[in-house]
Amino acid sequence: MQLAPSQIVNTLGIITAVYILSKVFDLLWVFSRPSNLHRYLHRKNGEPAWALVTGASDGIGKALCFELASRGFNVVLHGRNRSKLETVHDALRQAHPTREFRVLILDATTCQKDGVSLAPLAAELADLHLTVLINNAGGQRDDFRCMHEYTKQELIDSVNLNATFTLLMTHAFLPTLIKNAPSLCVNVGSLADNGVPTVASYAASKNFVNGLSRSLANEMLLQGHDVTFMAMRVGMVTGTVEVKMKRTLTTPDTVTFARALLNRVGCGRTVVVPYVAHALQQMAVDLLPEGLKNRILVSEISKLKAEGLKEEKRKAS
Repeated sequence: MQLAPSQIVNTLGIITAVYILSKVFDLLWVFSRPSNLHRYLHRKNGEPAWALVTGASDGIGKALCFELASRGFNVVLHGRNRSKLETVHDALRQAHPTREFRVLILDATTCQKDGVSLAPLAAELADLHLTVLINNAGGQRDDFRCMHEYTKQELIDSVNLNATFTLLMTHAFLPTLIKNAPSLCVNVGSLADNGVPTVASYAASKNFVNGLSRSLANEMLLQGHDVTFMAMRVGMVTGTVEVKMKRTLTTPDTVTFARALLNRVGCGRTVVVPYVAHALQQMAVDLLPEGLKNRILVSEISKLKAEGLKEEKRKAS
């Protein structure tokens, strides 16, 4: 039986409508579920729960430290700049005098160099009842260069910072998280994983983070360990090292985003876009044909690159 053109159109319309409705339902499901972060705020032999946040000297990492402290956790702050970390440490102590805080110094870009081991870090914190690890360290300069315009070392440093360090931190602290279960590991990803041009090493690293989180979530199920793995995909957030612009509905500040991230813990998804406006943007992108999506990405980056060049000329004049 041959379908009439009108029947084909109607069938395609129904399929499209069902697909869109499934995406909307999924979004509603993720954002209607309350956070279960409190599940990891438990004591062991009288010892309080601790969270470790990498990349905590500024931006999202710093905001996460304050938000975790406000929700009852003691916090270990990781970074490479002792002066910056001590400033954040002092501000945390002043804001939350009943909490405890520690500082951990290590340059994430050197994590693959000879003689650098993360095992001593885990040993250094062995006395803590660590139940939450947030691998937040990462970033990418917005100088809009294509891959062949970066040096080899710049590419290696980018992958070390955005992928390898997350892998090795998770490897070093996973035995602790298993021992202290129920526990949580959040890996901070990025919407650059859509294939944003001019940040290929960064985008690829964030795709690695997504895959790592999915695989480890399934490993924990396989072995019967009560350790939750999540990857949180970040869109444009102001107040970070890379982004300095006005706060808008689609560009939240770091405090708003940190709160949204922790609110999505326990949403039932391993890889999730935690801020609702970013999630809506991603849903719209997912509905587009790949060719159109790629053209839009290229167009947006071209605009940002032009604006960046204009700003450089303005500063130089």
